[in-house]
Amino acid sequence: SFFEYWCVPVLCVNIPNGTAEVYGTGEESTAFVTMADLGTYIAASVGREDLYNKEVSAVSFSTTWNKVIAGINATLEKPLTVNYVPYSGLVEAYNATDNVLYRNYISIKAAVAKGYDLDLAVTAKNFPSVVPATFESALAAAFPAKQ
Repeated sequence: SFFEYWCVPVLCVNIPNGTAEVYGTGEESTAFVTMADLGTYIAASVGREDLYNKEVSAVSFSTTWNKVIAGINATLEKPLTVNYVPYSGLVEAYNATDNVLYRNYISIKAAVAKGYDLDLAVTAKNFPSVVPATFESALAAAFPAKQ
């Protein structure tokens, strides 16, 4: 999932309100890709017949949501208040609606609550010349240190 996308108020992190919503315990390992890295992977795919019609892993780094929140908190004057949403709560919300779009939205959150880690080695094998962002560099780009 896009690191920059998940760190916005609509999904997880709401800095103006000082809150964060974490799906699961926050210790599940999750693979992220930065938008810049995805662009680099796409450019590196051009002309690569070995990648045509294949699902390709594109990962920058793996980490846990608790580490993401701790990293963001290090840039803030006041730490975020974290609301942990257990997987069971997401299942209840899913079963409580017939709205297909809302069910899809909840399904994405449920995947995060269970953890979905991708193999960094597969990405490195497919794109040996690409040096992806690290968690630290992505965090610094998205959340500059306090002045």
